[in-house]
Amino acid sequence: INAEYMGEEMLREAAKIDCNKFVTATDVVQANPHLNLAFTANLFNKYPALDPPPATIIIPTLDDDENDSRESRAFRMWINSLNVDPYINNIYEDLADGVAILQMLDKVQPGIVHWPRVNRPAPNVFKKVENTNYAVLLGRQLRFSLVNVSGKDITDKNRKLILGFVWQIMRMHVLKIIRALRSDGRDVDEQFVINAANDRVRSRGVAPISNFRDPALRNSVYLFHLLATVAPNAVNWDLVATGSTDEECAANAKMCISVARKCDCCVFLLWEDIVELKPKMLMVMIATILAVAQRPT
Repeated sequence: INAEYMGEEMLREAAKIDCNKFVTATDVVQANPHLNLAFTANLFNKYPALDPPPATIIIPTLDDDENDSRESRAFRMWINSLNVDPYINNIYEDLADGVAILQMLDKVQPGIVHWPRVNRPAPNVFKKVENTNYAVLLGRQLRFSLVNVSGKDITDKNRKLILGFVWQIMRMHVLKIIRALRSDGRDVDEQFVINAANDRVRSRGVAPISNFRDPALRNSVYLFHLLATVAPNAVNWDLVATGSTDEECAANAKMCISVARKCDCCVFLLWEDIVELKPKMLMVMIATILAVAQRPT
């Protein structure tokens, strides 16, 4: 059978489903890669022949390893939202060389780390301790409480001391974000954050919240609307559930954290904090979204 004839027959069949674009029979026979790719892509776009997705899709966050303690999960979530390199999978193992801690300090207090002094990579325990000692030194310059803490404690993976150090860096970051919401230097209180958030979602027809224990926050829908004021295309509303069950609230909260990270928000909380209406954690999350909204475009 003539190859040209077969190409023409194929295109006649494609025409029946309105897919005879981009190529001729000669293009098919001569295996023109670009035109054949365009033809195939158009065919797949119109008739993908894929099974429909399940009715409920749960999108887990990257850090949602519930085998870890809740505290270490929250810290790991925050550290990775700072875009440290490499990615932190185990907060104790991956901070032992001091490089990630120094990155955290430099993200929260830009310019504090003199990077030529840092061993990166740190090939042995001595170089790792040099890095962690430097991190402790910088922590003391920032007036962290690091009594009887040495770099070797971090390299030795002392859990209590590592969590204490990381908590102080995270606390400093939270305070800087909240204080930056006001340009007049005055303190930022809970009501200021609530009013600012309600002002942003008002145009979307969303009912205001009265406080950070408001039941309307439990299903994350208010948070999705707030995020949509920052990045209108960031939220896939087809995947947002009504939140009428505990399972739907959990799924929404997990997706909400993923969307927040997509919007370049630093994430300080876990999905459980949303569904359990932890007021301090919700205040920080909303303040972080407002801070991103204030950035110059």
